[in-house]
Amino acid sequence: DLLNQLDGKSVAIEDKEIILKTKDAFIKKIEMTSIQKFFNVLANPNIAYILFILGFYGIFFELLHPGSAVPGVLGAIFLILAFYSMQTLPINYAGLALLILGLVLWVAEAFTPGFGLLALGGLVCTFLGSMLLFEAADPVLRVSPTVVWAMIVPMAVLICFFVPLILKSRHRKAMGGQEGLVGEKGTAQSDFGMEREGKIYVHGELWNALSD
Repeated sequence: DLLNQLDGKSVAIEDKEIILKTKDAFIKKIEMTSIQKFFNVLANPNIAYILFILGFYGIFFELLHPGSAVPGVLGAIFLILAFYSMQTLPINYAGLALLILGLVLWVAEAFTPGFGLLALGGLVCTFLGSMLLFEAADPVLRVSPTVVWAMIVPMAVLICFFVPLILKSRHRKAMGGQEGLVGEKGTAQSDFGMEREGKIYVHGELWNALSD
């Protein structure tokens, strides 16, 4: 359509007037390679944002479960891809700083649960940072609000409700097995005698015991 509209138009090049003849021009399409298509997908601001949040999730779960490796490795890969994507987009560093601050406040809320002020601050900073992350008048080059809420809401539920339960369970005393017997009181069911061995009744069970 463009070539048809340009046909017959005159343009001035180096003081010469040239009549364009583009109606029957040969069109050669140069397709992107697989690698170029992959990096073209990464240039999408929504993809860059999702990769950044997923990278945060991976690092965060690695901190919760040190040594599991897989979340940490995936998180690092996602973050590297996210930063690659961001360098091809008109990034706003104030928005990026707000986003990182919001994520730090989420982590602080998870490890020091209080009145929810840190979580509220994290929510505000994360939302504002997400919306300001890319400087562009065209909505296509900005993060979609739908994507922002789709990433923030699960994060809020996870960090405000599930993570504190996980952290509390680490410090909770074991209820069963040998670990659950530590500190409990039992009743001797037999005379231990000279061999110092006998049976005790504890936790509704009979256990072989050794005592001085």
